[in-house]
Parts: sequence; C-alpha cells; structure tokens
Amino acid sequence: MNKLKSTVQFQFSYLLKSMLVFYCVIFVASALGIIVTAITTGDAFSEIPNMLETNSNIFMIISGAVLFSKDHKFFIQNGFTRKFFFLSSMLSLLAMSAFMGLIDTAVGQILHANLRYRSLFGSAYGYQNIFYNW
Repeated sequence: MNKLKSTVQFQFSYLLKSMLVFYCVIFVASALGIIVTAITTGDAFSEIPNMLETNSNIFMIISGAVLFSKDHKFFIQNGFTRKFFFLSSMLSLLAMSAFMGLIDTAVGQILHANLRYRSLFGSAYGYQNIFYNW
C-alpha cells in the first residue's frame, strides 16, 4: 500500500505541474480574447467563451496518453508490474479529474456571478442553488 501511495503521488505531482501550465495558458488566452473583443466591439463582456471546462476534458485525454507512455518504462525497470502501474495511473488520473472538476466549477460560479458567463454545466443544470453545481 505504501508503494501505491508513493507512485500515485509521483504521477500526481507530474500531472499537477502540467495542470498549472494548462490553466495559465487557458486563462491568458481567455483574457486576450476578452481584450480583443473589448477593443473591437467596445463591450468587453458581450461574448465570453462558455466552454472552458471542455478544455479540461481534452487536457485529461492528452495527459492520460502521455502519462502511460512517459512513466511506463521507468516503473517497469524499477520492478512494478503493469497491473500495478495501471492501477496507480488510474488513481492519479481520477484524483486529477476530481481536482480539475472542482476548479472548473469554481471558476464557472465566479464568472457567472460577476460576468455574463454561462458554463456548460450551469447551462444544463441551472444556477438556482450553488450546491447543485458542486
């Protein structure tokens, strides 16, 4: 069990660094889009991109593929079985997807409260109660 915890932490730390870079790029690109819209139309918040959480799905697909190919040889050389590697990879990806879901929901709630942003999840389930969206 201790080996599983250490391998999940190792993979999660790799994913966490990638996730921070991902969110920095997404927020900078969104801010640039708002700035360009403000300059061209005069209204900064007339069109806010409303599917930021879809980018997280694409990130998880790519990072899952990279995670399997990147660390597989390292773990095999250190005596871990393929089954153990698969289990640790699934647990780290599950933790990362839960963490990213929490971040996406929080960002969607904050943007909806302050701007005219409607997230995909909020559009489907509404904004009546904040606990529905968590």
